[in-house]
This record gives sequence, structure tokens and C-alpha cells, in this order.
Amino acid sequence: MKFLSSVALVLSSSLLSGVAAAITRQEIEQLSAAGFHLIDLAPDVEPVWKTEEEVEALIAEDVRFFDVTEVYDPERVAAAASKAKVKFAGDSVEAAETNSLLATYAPPSRQAQAT
Repeated sequence: MKFLSSVALVLSSSLLSGVAAAITRQEIEQLSAAGFHLIDLAPDVEPVWKTEEEVEALIAEDVRFFDVTEVYDPERVAAAASKAKVKFAGDSVEAAETNSLLATYAPPSRQAQAT
């Protein structure tokens, strides 16, 4: 009973917060043991937890998805998210050097793009 109440607590806190919380290994272990599936519905969207019935409904509706319950790696996802936050300046020194090299060594048709 304690296990089911902890699963309910994890689900309710995730659903009520309105903000997608990072999925943890503990959450994956608890919810998958309770019969839930971690479903990836789109490339740029966090996976969501679905019951067996909800998964069957997705299949019946011909919705494309991946069940990532067994392969989801929270550490890899967090590392990828931190890399995605890196911003590059358009007027960087590297861009100026690249344009200089293009102007010198590129064929005439590409040299115009470097300036």
C-alpha cells in the first residue's frame, strides 16, 4: 500500500505542478513497476507517463510513439539539455576569421557570401 501511495504522490505532483519536472531513475523504477509506460510522442517534447490502457488507445488511434521506459537515461537527457543552452555570437572572432579565409580561398561564387 505504501508503494502505491508513493506512486500516486509522484504522479500527482508531476501532473499538478503544470511544469515538466525532470524524470529521475527512482521515478522510472517506481512507475514502471506499477505498470506505467514512459512514452515519447514527439522529438522535442518530454516523454509522458501512460497507463497500459492509454498505450493501447494510442495504438488503436494509430498514433506514432516510442516506449522509452527501458532506455530513458535522465543523466544523458540533462547533459544534452545543458549543451543546448550554449549560445554562439554571430559576430564572434571565429566568424570573422572564417569569413576572411572564405574571401581568400573560396571560389569567386562563394567569396561574395563571405562579405
